[in-house]
Amino acid sequence: MMEKDGMAEKMHVKLSREKNGVEYCGTKAAGLFELEKMGIPIPKFYVVPVSFFWQFCSSVHAGSLYEFYQHKAFDSVIYQKCFVGQNIWVDCNELTDINGRFIVRSSAVPQENTQKEEFSSKVSGVFESFIADNFNEIGDMIIAVWQSVYSEEAYKKLHIFQPEFEMKGMATVVQQYIEPVISGIVHTYSDKICVDWIEGSQEEILQGRQQGREIEIYLSDFGEMILRGKESSIKFAQECSRRRIFIELFELSIKIQKKRCSEQEIEWVYDGSSVWIVQSQRLL
Repeated sequence: MMEKDGMAEKMHVKLSREKNGVEYCGTKAAGLFELEKMGIPIPKFYVVPVSFFWQFCSSVHAGSLYEFYQHKAFDSVIYQKCFVGQNIWVDCNELTDINGRFIVRSSAVPQENTQKEEFSSKVSGVFESFIADNFNEIGDMIIAVWQSVYSEEAYKKLHIFQPEFEMKGMATVVQQYIEPVISGIVHTYSDKICVDWIEGSQEEILQGRQQGREIEIYLSDFGEMILRGKESSIKFAQECSRRRIFIELFELSIKIQKKRCSEQEIEWVYDGSSVWIVQSQRLL
């Protein structure tokens, strides 16, 4: 819904959890709904359905995604200008009571007949996520995610993995931000997991700005947890205060892998008291 505010028009966006289909909320959000049903600890999240993206882009004359991504020569500045000075109102009573930050993430919607898990893995890391310091900033961060869809960086990254354009639109996930004490990435395999972690945000690993500590975890024939890696990494993981973190990571990761019947790449955060799974996707 568009409303007049002086000379500018504002879109009224209501965050939702009513539907969880990929065609409605994108692959990332659909994956979070699936993890939630498994009983995996997920930070509270809500969805901006893809229909708002289409409506907003139409209202600012941003042009079609197909046109943007299929042209071999384009001027992304023209597309970027469409988003400058725009704003939206966000409505979600459940989140207004949360005193903290939020992370606003992309959740791409694939074309019909596209293999959903493969698509999700291919677009991982292509689009940007943004931090809202409070509820009032969420609207600006949603627009920033939509704007990143029309960026030259996204164009280049997407064409590396998807010579044929397979994206239909961009839904958005608004999620409670978990302040990380330790965070990282898990890669699951048939009988073990590989954990890559740092102190602070796992985004440093994902963006290649920092190399994390690495360790392999598997179970012995007697059900004991075995660690393999550098001596310093093993010592870190075996300390009493941290050992339960890695045990819980192993249990959660293997559970997700078994439920999804495929090896997974899992983002996780430890906030000082609990382990949270931020997202999980098939490991290519």
